[in-house]
Amino acid sequence: MMTKGQMDFSMIHQALQHSYQHLLMSGDEVSPSILGELQQAQEDLQSAMSLATNVDKKYLPYTTA
Repeated sequence: MMTKGQMDFSMIHQALQHSYQHLLMSGDEVSPSILGELQQAQEDLQSAMSLATNVDKKYLPYTTA
């Protein structure tokens, strides 16, 4: 992930990953709506990164900045 200006996308990405892992490890049944919200947050993060860096979302995995 990357940092652009004051926006640290790697921290946001880590928070989403930790939230997802915590839900799965809790042993409780996770509602599909919560998983959908996490997926939407991940997509929103990708869109924000794309907008901030002027790199199309499909090419973000190949960036190193």
